[in-house]
Amino acid sequence: MGWIDMLTNEGSPSKDVWKYFESSDNSSPEAVFGRSKYYEKQENYAKALEFLNQAIVLFPKYPPTFIEKMKIHLTLEDWDQTLVAAQRALLLDGNNIEALRFKLMHLLTQGGKNI
Repeated sequence: MGWIDMLTNEGSPSKDVWKYFESSDNSSPEAVFGRSKYYEKQENYAKALEFLNQAIVLFPKYPPTFIEKMKIHLTLEDWDQTLVAAQRALLLDGNNIEALRFKLMHLLTQGGKNI
């Protein structure tokens, strides 16, 4: 319910979406991940990263959190943290296309520093 509402509506998600994710406990990575996505859609990237970090602590082997963290750091033009998140995702799955794509983008745009 919350994911459908959040992803089908343009602009900021409604408070009902937040209530849905807030009512969920932390036993599911999708619930914590959803809270992060809620703030990301509102362009509150610091709060989104806070929830992603919480998700990483609770579910350290859940690759989508690292992928989303990469995307937010890229939005913030924080190349170092983008690369760190990509490397963490690749530790979980060496064939992760998104992480490989970000590493390639880093190589092409930043001159290959820190690789």
